[in-house]
Amino acid sequence: MSKFLTIFSGPKAPEEPTKVNFAGLLNHGNTCYCNSVIQALYACPLFRTRLLQYNDAMRQSRSYLFAKKSPGSTLLFLLSDIFRKIQAAGDGPDNVVDPREFISFLRAENETFNSRAHQDAHEFFTFMLNSMAETLEKETRPAAHSPVVGSLASAAGTPPSAAPSTWIHHLFAGMFVYETRCLSCERVTKKTEQFFELSLNLVAERPQPSAAAAASAAAAANAASSTRPSAPGAGAGPGPGADPPATPPGVVHLPVQRSNYQASALNTQHVSVSFCLRRFATCELLRGQDKFRCASALCAGAPQEAERSIRVAEPPPILTLHLKRFRSGTAFADAFAQQYHGPGRLVGGDKLNSRIPFPTQLRLAELLTPEAEDHTYTLMSVVVHIGADLSQGHYIAITRTSDDCWTVFDDQVMHIVPNRDLGRYFGLPLSKPNERVITQTGYLLFYEKSADL
Repeated sequence: MSKFLTIFSGPKAPEEPTKVNFAGLLNHGNTCYCNSVIQALYACPLFRTRLLQYNDAMRQSRSYLFAKKSPGSTLLFLLSDIFRKIQAAGDGPDNVVDPREFISFLRAENETFNSRAHQDAHEFFTFMLNSMAETLEKETRPAAHSPVVGSLASAAGTPPSAAPSTWIHHLFAGMFVYETRCLSCERVTKKTEQFFELSLNLVAERPQPSAAAAASAAAAANAASSTRPSAPGAGAGPGPGADPPATPPGVVHLPVQRSNYQASALNTQHVSVSFCLRRFATCELLRGQDKFRCASALCAGAPQEAERSIRVAEPPPILTLHLKRFRSGTAFADAFAQQYHGPGRLVGGDKLNSRIPFPTQLRLAELLTPEAEDHTYTLMSVVVHIGADLSQGHYIAITRTSDDCWTVFDDQVMHIVPNRDLGRYFGLPLSKPNERVITQTGYLLFYEKSADL
């Protein structure tokens, strides 16, 4: 056992296998959401190496005898077993791995996924990440009394004394710093918070003006309205006299099934991931019902207008970006939810088809605190949603094969595409935003620090 601990407990990062193999995953009835996320995570070298190492440790320990097909099994171990089977499959183009045990355990563990309805890949990713972290915390907690469990925690790269900060936290978790400046006394309050992903709004939102500024702007607008016609809103697209752009090839038009959904303000905001990140760090004005209760002696806890900004103090080795392409609470989403899932549950969600280019190299310089170290991130994989809304469609994964090509995983089918084909998954500019169309758009983006690759 001492030799086992020596191999796995050091601070040195685990070495990547000399050859990385790939395989498709069988679909067990609308499980593309699961397959695509698994393939996207497998494409992240840091995570893949840690998980394969964890699987080796489990299989070498006594715990392996009780891990499979028993109450002691976990999503973490079953996922590591999928990775092991993919790595052992060889390099053939027709390799396929069956994730049946993982899917069965997932459906038994969480009722949300015990259905053949279309699922949200982001919701699954969040649940699985939390589940894996909880498993490692439980294995690490009794490490002082159990040499086997302690060795497993060490194999994962987490010293037993570091619980509950697992290697899942080490790879995926970063640290936010919220800075709130009271506009009455100028006091600055700081608060830190851990995050596992950055969820980026794709709809451009105008900054909130103060009450005085809003009143002044309204008066100016009323005065100007009598002398000139009203202009279209920002990003509203061509005027009524302009010729609409040609419909891109391969776009399937569906009938509009909602009446009170104003999509023009959503689908015509074509921005980039870099722009969304800059907007993420923009100061937010807290006023009205959102006023900040300042604890300074001058304000004495009374609600005050304040400015709040968010910065990244500790960027994670694996950066997950969630592009918020679905909007629930619309007429269509409500109708779908009531028809198929009963009243009160929103599972639909109108899709924002905006063109959002995502770079293969990314820096967070504008989001970082002055003390944080800047890094270059490399895009490793993308989970793509194909469909008109969240209630239906299909998921695929696109993973980095080299600097010049990518591998597309569509359940058990996989094929190579050139680097330039990434543009197919940015989204589409639509000539008629109110139309529902089937588009293929990036949804979850997985980046790794280049220095760690």
